[in-house]
Amino acid sequence: MLRHFVRILFNPVGQLWPGSWLWFLLPLQNEHDRSNKLASLSLDKVRFSFLTCLIALGVGCEQSKPIQTPEFSEQEYNFGSIQSGENETRVVELHNPGKSTIRVDRVAGSCNCIETDEGPIELEPDSSRKIELRFTDVFGGPNSYRVQAIANDQILCETTIRFEGKRPLVIIPQKTFAGVVPVNSQEELVIPYHIRNEHQILLTGIKLEPLPTDAPLLVSLDESDFEDTNTFRLIVRGNQQTKRRGFHHQQVRLEVGHSNSFSTIDVFIIVDLRDE
Repeated sequence: MLRHFVRILFNPVGQLWPGSWLWFLLPLQNEHDRSNKLASLSLDKVRFSFLTCLIALGVGCEQSKPIQTPEFSEQEYNFGSIQSGENETRVVELHNPGKSTIRVDRVAGSCNCIETDEGPIELEPDSSRKIELRFTDVFGGPNSYRVQAIANDQILCETTIRFEGKRPLVIIPQKTFAGVVPVNSQEELVIPYHIRNEHQILLTGIKLEPLPTDAPLLVSLDESDFEDTNTFRLIVRGNQQTKRRGFHHQQVRLEVGHSNSFSTIDVFIIVDLRDE
């Protein structure tokens, strides 16, 4: 009886006959299969997310390792006084405290007045390198700058340097165009000057170094106001003995006394020598 009932429900290949009342069970079976597939997909997503997190954590751990960097032996250097224009040098020291070699592409100052010839540097573990800094035209008074060790355009470390800039005495103007100077005339040109004295050095006097007797110009010094105002005048006229005509650059050397010493300073006078 049961065997006959099964034959009625199923065809010879084991499939339900169309119109069988058991067809209503198929949606339930399909829904069950769909749920199993969704569960499998969800599990795969969880596994993938978990692996992604592990990889990210691994990369993060790799990136969080501290980068080994050098350091300057001093956080701040005080170099005392530096004279501008004298190419004075000072030294800083770069140290590698780590256990592996560090490459530094260059060492540079934060001011154009600081120069260094140091190129790429290989610092062995627990070793140091002295870096020479050369100072050119510095500002007068207190100066403060940074010196940096750089690799791959990144600042590895830096230190601060401080010094007192000393600028020399300067005569202004240093170069003057005095115009036309008649050679065969007693006409005189008066050129005023003053001394730039940034550090308020006590000036004790000024002297004019004599020119050669055959120089195209005759130059004399008027220093009557020098002690009070640090100003003076040069009186210029043509030398009747010269045969030179046209434009002429005349170098004039002066000695400025201060304290127990003196400074030698040159000025230049440009004239157009002509006959009367």
